[in-house]
Amino acid sequence: MARDLFDEMFDRNTTDHRSWSIMIRYLCDNRRLKDALKYLARMIVSSVSPDSSTYSAIICGNCRLGECEHALTLFRRLRDKDGLIDLVSCAQLIDCLCQKEKIQDSAEVFYFMSTKGCSLQSTSFDKLMEGLCARGYTVRAIKLLPIAYYSGTLSSVAAYTSVMQGLFSLGRASDLFIVLSRVVVDGCMPDEETKCILIRGMISLGHIEKSALFLDLMLSQGLSPNSETLAKLLEYLVGNSQVRMIFSSIDKLVSEFEVVDSAMYTMLINGLLKEGYKTKASFLLDFMLEKGWVPDANTHALLVGSSVDDDTDTKKPSFEKFITQDTVGNILAEGLGKFDGPDYRL
Repeated sequence: MARDLFDEMFDRNTTDHRSWSIMIRYLCDNRRLKDALKYLARMIVSSVSPDSSTYSAIICGNCRLGECEHALTLFRRLRDKDGLIDLVSCAQLIDCLCQKEKIQDSAEVFYFMSTKGCSLQSTSFDKLMEGLCARGYTVRAIKLLPIAYYSGTLSSVAAYTSVMQGLFSLGRASDLFIVLSRVVVDGCMPDEETKCILIRGMISLGHIEKSALFLDLMLSQGLSPNSETLAKLLEYLVGNSQVRMIFSSIDKLVSEFEVVDSAMYTMLINGLLKEGYKTKASFLLDFMLEKGWVPDANTHALLVGSSVDDDTDTKKPSFEKFITQDTVGNILAEGLGKFDGPDYRL
């Protein structure tokens, strides 16, 4: 119907650049770039000069088909001629370039938008920041933050998280708190991924108390670190005999979250035993066994040894008492058959 109406207008010579642009934009938005280019050719032949809105539509059409190279070339031509490119086409071009991993080109488009006082949606800006930081351009990404602020582009916590991840990858964990302070000032709420990066950063800096503090903070907010971060934290605490730093968080960690696996249980039990927390270690063993996991031989030996050491009645416990105290052995035996006591037969 729109095309019929447009053809009628064309026959009556009542079309102008706006009606041409509307038709071209519609076709481009519906992935009909070839038809849009035919209308563009008719427009030029009819001595109607395309304006910035027309070319902006063509940029969108190329982006929707993934032809970001053609869209970028047209963008640069318009920019060099001081043409006004609309916000929608610039945003789509940035998204398309990010998808094609042409991150520096997308940063170029964003910088142009900002100089014109145009803001970008935070989701598109997040993709741009993530792409820059993932490819080692973290410093350049940081320089875009004030530009985004003055152009009205809102920075979400995802953008700051990308910067923090980039700084951590560059070995600049000491700068994480600077970014964190900016997050707080901008009114963003650090999410689970942000806190995981902070935990890994504090581990790399040797800040035991701060790494444990961020874990406590996450758990108190109903969040849990991912398995990779938690494994690194537990390995770090056990290696430094500092499991007691998260003593109050262990119950919540194992009872409310499913992130703790068999290897982590083993690390915790070993760490607690070495630091003298035998009751807590036994508590974790019960949880571990309930999940159907059995500790390795070394951990088993430590648990049995600690039970023997607690026997104050005799210096050399009988073999029968040794069997009774061996909780793991009892459970395994019950699974195989009735366990009536020690059998001395070979």
